[in-house]
Amino acid sequence: MLCYCGCKECDGCQSCREDATPPPFRDDPPIPDRQIRPVSREELSQLKYLNREIEGEKRRLAELRSRINSRMGATLSPAEQEWLRAEIATAEQLIDSKILYAMAEYNRLNRYIASVDDSLIRQILAYRYINNFTWVQVAMHIGGGNSEEGVRKAHDRFLKSQGID
Repeated sequence: MLCYCGCKECDGCQSCREDATPPPFRDDPPIPDRQIRPVSREELSQLKYLNREIEGEKRRLAELRSRINSRMGATLSPAEQEWLRAEIATAEQLIDSKILYAMAEYNRLNRYIASVDDSLIRQILAYRYINNFTWVQVAMHIGGGNSEEGVRKAHDRFLKSQGID
């Protein structure tokens, strides 16, 4: 067994002392920096708007479904029924594609936020852009006596330091 001094026999050899300090750990090879693409303010807010679009499309889909269900008892021509079914299928496909895009945007945004060194700023960015919180809600969740204005200013200073205007 190797001891701190590097000898192979650490059974009371003269070179080993009780106060011997371990050698420094070998530095692991550096992990290459992940290439995180810079973002703009618009890109940070993109997830919020995508989620709004998805909700709007879901409401439209529900309206179409209710129209076809409520009017089936009434007289709908075969052409009207076919048109409504086609609109429902189109709306479902649109929702599915927007959900996939929102998931990709969510992952990209999370990777960007995870690349930020400062824990407070990561929390601010996550609450604001992932959870879609207002500044009041962000401050409340951060806690520690942080005000709405304080977290917003910290956010703005960070974005400015990153060249994001």
